[in-house]
Amino acid sequence: MNPLKAVVFAAALLTGSLAQAAPDAEAMKQAEKLLSVIGMEQTLTQATVQMVDAQTQQNPALTPFKTVMLEFFTKYMSFESLQPEMVKAYAEGFTTEELIELNAFYASPLGKKAVTQMPAIMAQVAQMGTSRAQANIKDLQASIEAEAQRLKQEQDKQQAQPAQ
Repeated sequence: MNPLKAVVFAAALLTGSLAQAAPDAEAMKQAEKLLSVIGMEQTLTQATVQMVDAQTQQNPALTPFKTVMLEFFTKYMSFESLQPEMVKAYAEGFTTEELIELNAFYASPLGKKAVTQMPAIMAQVAQMGTSRAQANIKDLQASIEAEAQRLKQEQDKQQAQPAQ
């Protein structure tokens, strides 16, 4: 699975509206069920391994520290370590009824497909954005250079004015 899946779900945690100030026991139960239904434990485990692999591929000097990095992320970013806070965040972000609906959706064939397909789709979209940005990077560079010149001219103009 793609680490993007974990990011999408983490973003949902952070951006969800606070529907309840203090979640009740049923909301907590439904939130815990939702994390199970969407496969959050497997997602975080796979995302951690993929993240460390990506880091060592980008910077081969980190390869001897791969085990240390995996231990660190397993300790601080594992499902086990984050679960209580994640359950609470979902229970605060959604009402009990909404969590029941989410559980029903993600347990359905379409919901299961969404959980498996969305990371790949989001990765495709991210790649589209990256490709588009790379194809037009000269436009960004020209804009930055033009703005740098404008700022320098503005600064020179201010320095040339006598102090009042």
